[in-house]
Amino acid sequence: VLLHGEESAVLTEAYYVTHKEIAPAVQEGARRYFDFAVRYGDLLFGTDDVTRTHVGGENEEVRIEATVPVATDARPGTLWVRVLRVPGGLLVSLIDLSAQTDDAWDAPKHPSTPLDGVRVSILRRGAAAPRVAIASPDAPQLAALRPERSERDDAVSLPAFDTWALVLIRDGAA
Repeated sequence: VLLHGEESAVLTEAYYVTHKEIAPAVQEGARRYFDFAVRYGDLLFGTDDVTRTHVGGENEEVRIEATVPVATDARPGTLWVRVLRVPGGLLVSLIDLSAQTDDAWDAPKHPSTPLDGVRVSILRRGAAAPRVAIASPDAPQLAALRPERSERDDAVSLPAFDTWALVLIRDGAA
């Protein structure tokens, strides 16, 4: 989908544009995702992407454990992680690509099922525990999560989410 068109349709194809009507259920899902991106746009856009310096390899500021492979690039068969520095903290974007077999933009995608068993750990930076909240297009209001504390970090186990979740971490990890 390149752009939403008129009359419940979308414009598809990269060069010679095709105008295709989409089913009401697809319209509702697309609206939910666009509304979500707009709601959290101030956090998603115009912020510093610190994924490469915070996740993976020797970088342990943010650690993601999941029942599927985790990647810092959009790769089929993985949970794609991005970490953004936002005012007062970090935003972890999690996109579940585990059901996908390719990354072609113009090919149909496999339906996903809710991903469960994801845990986010944040390296401790101060005495106070961070405030952590989660939101997704299916549950767009931020919902508070209580971090579990260890000597080294604070961690939250996420509720199951379908395709995309945002985890907002304030204070302790700022």
